[in-house]
Amino acid sequence: MDTTYSFFQHLSMPLDGDMPAGILQTNEVKKILSNPFGIDVITRHEIRPNPNRFFAHLAFSEYFRSIPFVLQRFFSPINSIYISCAIFKTILQILLIYLLACYISGTRAILTTQFLIPVILITPLFQANGYQGSMGIINSATTYSFFYALPIAFLLLLFLPFFNTYFHGQKKRFNMLNLALTFFVAIIVSFSGPLIPPTVCIVSVLILSSKWLNNFKTLNISSFILKCWYAVKQIPKLYFMFLLPVAILSMYSFYIGTFNSINYENNITLLQRYAKLPMGIFETFTNKIGFPLLILMLIVNAYLIRKYYNSIEGQKILTILKWIIVFVLIYILLLPLGGYRSYRPNTIRCDTIIPVTLSLFFIYGISTYYIIRNQRTDKKWYVASVIVCILIFTLADGPGFDKNACEKDALRTIAASPEKIVFLQNDCTVIDWQKITDPINSKQKCELLKYWGVINEDKLYYQK
Repeated sequence: MDTTYSFFQHLSMPLDGDMPAGILQTNEVKKILSNPFGIDVITRHEIRPNPNRFFAHLAFSEYFRSIPFVLQRFFSPINSIYISCAIFKTILQILLIYLLACYISGTRAILTTQFLIPVILITPLFQANGYQGSMGIINSATTYSFFYALPIAFLLLLFLPFFNTYFHGQKKRFNMLNLALTFFVAIIVSFSGPLIPPTVCIVSVLILSSKWLNNFKTLNISSFILKCWYAVKQIPKLYFMFLLPVAILSMYSFYIGTFNSINYENNITLLQRYAKLPMGIFETFTNKIGFPLLILMLIVNAYLIRKYYNSIEGQKILTILKWIIVFVLIYILLLPLGGYRSYRPNTIRCDTIIPVTLSLFFIYGISTYYIIRNQRTDKKWYVASVIVCILIFTLADGPGFDKNACEKDALRTIAASPEKIVFLQNDCTVIDWQKITDPINSKQKCELLKYWGVINEDKLYYQK
């Protein structure tokens, strides 16, 4: 039911201004696609847009160069575009919810209570409208969903076996084939989006630090230096075999990402970026009730686990919560290093903090599910509070089924008009981030419409 509702929400979103360049594969995009690992950046110190995002560009362009045409067998060219966007976003949302439920439950059996309760807890947190502006995962702009949420889904898939081993005690044997496949996914992940390299590096360091700290505490060695060394030696080799290559790939990706020409086009000093960060944090986490409510529930969960449900599993959850807090702090403090964008004046926005948001979703889901499973008879109020939380998020995420009605009317007007230069009276964006007042600025958009078969001749359009 919620999936169907989400599909229609995604179906109602307008097209974004980054779609034409990526789908038509402009010269800048072709440079990325012809050099997937940014070797030219290293050899020639070439500065160009998005040198470390090959797989995101490839997935995005190939999807929209094929799926709309498949759908045109059943729908009009205009409708096929929006349905293509909705299908991708809905599948991505389902995948993320599925992966989070796997992390929380430790099972992949989707028709079990063990799996469905985490799904019920997590699903309302995914906001297409409502709190989307502060804690959205599936961006209203389809391009951003390809470059931000999709790589994070693969990253969750990459780390899932290790989490299941640590938390759920599942024994997974990693043979050479598994390691090869894991490394292959790591390559895709590392060159898919701007959020992955710093996230992988931080998570890898925290995982190794956690293992080292646990070993250090248990060793009974008087020499501090020897104790530090043996704490390292006792970390299973598998962690190094997996984490080090992935971290190295991510660091390389992060390095070539510093040659992103967009960073130079929108440059302000690092000090100025950090000066804007506090306001960005305040606005993101307080402008709507979504984040405060989620954080309040986490505080309540931590208190209840510590006081009433402090088993071995409960201690693990509290430990994970502590490391997530460390991750969130480090991640946010590193955000200004990623450059400045005029459309993100305070650095933080829902798209740049998706790893933070998903980590909070996860720890909320796993802690809530743990308390529900171990519910005390004198704590029935807790289940009621969880239900209220679910209702608040569900009701906040309004339908918004008419968000692209104006844009669709504009596309129909362009398609039906006999004029070469079409004046649009519609007061909305049309495949752009802002209204187009100069017809020449619509050239690339019309090329895309012609490519999709919405129009069959060269046209331009403009608005007041």
